[in-house]
Amino acid sequence: MNDQTEQIDKVIQMLEGKHLSRDSKPYAAALEWLAYLQKTADASRHRRLLEVISATFSVDTSEILGQLVGFTPHSESANGAGSEAALRARLSKGGWLEWYSQYTAKTESPLSYHVFCSLCILGAACGRRLWKPKGFFNIYPNYCVLLIGPPARVAKTSAIEVAKGFIENACLCPIMADKPTPEAICQAVKETGGHQFVFAPEASVFFGRQKYNEGLTTLMLRLLDSPAKFEIRTMGRGSEIVENIAFTVLGGSTLSLLATATPDAVTSSGFLSRFVIVVENDSEREFDEPAKGEKALEGKLYETIERMKSFSGEVDYTPAAQTWFKEWYHARKQKTREIESDAMAESLSRFTVHLERTAILIHLAEHDDMHVCEQCFSVADGLLDYVERRLPSAIIAVDRMGRTQDVDFIFEKLKKLGGLADHSTLLRRVSSRMGATQFRAHIQTLQEQGSIRVVQKGPATVYVIEGGTLAQSK
Repeated sequence: MNDQTEQIDKVIQMLEGKHLSRDSKPYAAALEWLAYLQKTADASRHRRLLEVISATFSVDTSEILGQLVGFTPHSESANGAGSEAALRARLSKGGWLEWYSQYTAKTESPLSYHVFCSLCILGAACGRRLWKPKGFFNIYPNYCVLLIGPPARVAKTSAIEVAKGFIENACLCPIMADKPTPEAICQAVKETGGHQFVFAPEASVFFGRQKYNEGLTTLMLRLLDSPAKFEIRTMGRGSEIVENIAFTVLGGSTLSLLATATPDAVTSSGFLSRFVIVVENDSEREFDEPAKGEKALEGKLYETIERMKSFSGEVDYTPAAQTWFKEWYHARKQKTREIESDAMAESLSRFTVHLERTAILIHLAEHDDMHVCEQCFSVADGLLDYVERRLPSAIIAVDRMGRTQDVDFIFEKLKKLGGLADHSTLLRRVSSRMGATQFRAHIQTLQEQGSIRVVQKGPATVYVIEGGTLAQSK
């Protein structure tokens, strides 16, 4: 262990168990050490120091990582005073969004959580009866949301439970919960139809790394695209066709669990881009006795849900809305081209669809026709803009944690092989988790941080844990 490593370990020991202000000098010094570790690629110590800094200074890990890469949150995106007021100003007045926000006002979950959970209710009420033609495909209003935030501070599950209650009491669709296997999901779809609500208060449990969950993410990717027909194959009965798939998914997670406790396919392959991801680091609300809103408000909400169930057919946009959307779309495409981070670009790739879904649901809930207006597009844009301002730090955190986890995974596999393995052997051992390109990048990280040596033995490339010798290979 070198002197700098010993110093970093001392920093960790000094901070552990303490509670300090983020405005203090120790916070700035701790960030300097974290930045140093990021450059030297010491993955395990980087993760440990990050966790300790977060706990000591009460700063979310995503915000810390955002600071390291130069991302400064917009003033509205910091979870301080005025954040909730900024979002409330974006809500339409005198309709579903205002009523739902008032009904849930005396709960400790942030307003943003409730707003987007409420859109899941509306999406579940519509199912696949409504659509907006988009050339070779249709947009259906079923809505998928993932609430991200630290444990115990933002009451993710409470917000999800409120929405689930409305879906259950209004009998909108079957509810799929717990930890279903791919086979169980197919069985549920076959028995109760393609209209389903997936209740996943802890997404890392629902999409866990367990052996029986293999193929779950791939299956969900197909289902979230709302296929007109879905083929289910069984050993005993051959294949069966289920029509009109419409999945609404509402889940929650912390950044660390999302990055480390779910399969790689969840944080890649475009899976997360199918969700509206709502990130909050804290809640302004504090109620020793949370309470429901007035009965009259509850009645208005259920009346709206019933009215939503009566809509069916093709949705269109008013001429003014079409003009608004066209201008927004072209500006959006230009903005997306300027994003350098692949992870960030992927996470924002479906925001156009999210915008249209959001505008459709708001319009149907607050108007008596199916001609989506410019005002509802504007409201939808304001809500998603609020969400998007919080995304960069979260995406950076998930990407960084995921890569760190992969590096550790390779190192542990190499240890189990006796500290030495040739390229093909080690790649085979980790191929269920990553491809060859990712593997080479992580090997370079391990090499640069001094954890392994790469040795050429004739035509073979051999990886050796630092301190091990090639004599082990005999």
